[in-house]
Amino acid sequence: MVRFVIARRMSFPWPMFGVFRVLPRGLRDALYRFVARNRYRWFGRAEACMVPRVELQERFLD
Repeated sequence: MVRFVIARRMSFPWPMFGVFRVLPRGLRDALYRFVARNRYRWFGRAEACMVPRVELQERFLD
């Protein structure tokens, strides 16, 4: 449930995922596994990790 509290405090579209709170945990877990199995097919795979631009580097920990 903590994930939904965090999502609620983020900017759009993340608060919309709060509707999944009403689903039983087993169903949410099954949905998560389905997305995890198919994510590369849907969104592709990066060849390398992103190197943050100078203006974004302050948002990362050393």
